[in-house]
Amino acid sequence: MLFLGESNVKYANILSLFVIPSFISTIDGRGIDFSFQIKTMFFLIVYFLVSYIWSDSQSFITFDQYKILFFTLIFLICIHNILIKYKTIAPVMIALWAITVFNFMIFIDIIPQNLFFEFEYWELRFYGTFNNPNIGAISFSFALFFADYTLLKFKQNNILKTLLILIMILSFVLVVATASKKGILLLSIFFIYKVFKLKKSSFKNVLLVLLVFVISVQFIDLTLIDKVFDSSFTRVNKFITETRTSSGTDRSTQQRFFYLKEGLTGFFDSPLVGHGFRSFKAKYGNYSHNNYVELLYCGGLIIFIIYYLMYIKLYKQSLIHNITAVKIITFFSIMSFLTIDLAAVTYLSKNVQYIICTLFVLNYNEN
Repeated sequence: MLFLGESNVKYANILSLFVIPSFISTIDGRGIDFSFQIKTMFFLIVYFLVSYIWSDSQSFITFDQYKILFFTLIFLICIHNILIKYKTIAPVMIALWAITVFNFMIFIDIIPQNLFFEFEYWELRFYGTFNNPNIGAISFSFALFFADYTLLKFKQNNILKTLLILIMILSFVLVVATASKKGILLLSIFFIYKVFKLKKSSFKNVLLVLLVFVISVQFIDLTLIDKVFDSSFTRVNKFITETRTSSGTDRSTQQRFFYLKEGLTGFFDSPLVGHGFRSFKAKYGNYSHNNYVELLYCGGLIIFIIYYLMYIKLYKQSLIHNITAVKIITFFSIMSFLTIDLAAVTYLSKNVQYIICTLFVLNYNEN
């Protein structure tokens, strides 16, 4: 998870190849397992390749642009079958927690960012090991979600509980440090959910969280925390102001409203099959910042329906469980992705697809 597919990590492609021998070792007489997600991604690849025929952006489409889908599919097959073989999602959860701790050490300058990465830049937004702070925010958020999931399953282990709560605190700090509106949205959903679930018996856990937080901030440069928190909530405040008034100065929010309007207009011009892979970016020079609009514009209703059937299938698999923790993490994750899709193009995000893969494995294992 730390190096896989991150373009700004030195030797990323070479390091990511180490997953293939592990996958080969899982192949036995029962063959290779293909989840509904893998079938969905395969359909997207075939469909978008065929869409080259009618695409209105053919001159912009190259194999290099399709490459992200091919590599995502290959590694989804590998990771899915490795986790199925060994009946665990622990490696993914541990990797998410490890990347959180690693990024936090970069954040407080214990590890120099340029030691592992091709560049070092961030002013008021933390990038860490990610070339996109929004993807980093999503990964840190799910590190927090999976820590909470593990707390539900291992309530009696106080040492593990303390470590997991510390992970949750570090994840929270890093999400805010990215100044990502998408990440802050995910955190808001999570905390609203926890407030509704909070019971009187949880008061001791709340005190434990506060204690760990007080101890942890003693080791943090508070002026740095103050700077990034101010940046994050300034961005959120600008977004709220833009949505409540007819005029504003936040270029990011205005741009997103423009993409939304243009994307829906373009969808109605070709509602069934869309305009072809990455056609929105070819026309407007950027992604639409909305997964629904991106899929409708580029792939039409066919791709849109096929892709979101994946979430329906995942939810139906979770319904057969009598294990509360599995139902909670699956439902909460699906709702989070459906919400984040309003502000990000997630079907091209390897990090997002690997987390969805993990949820399919979690439900598969419990079956």
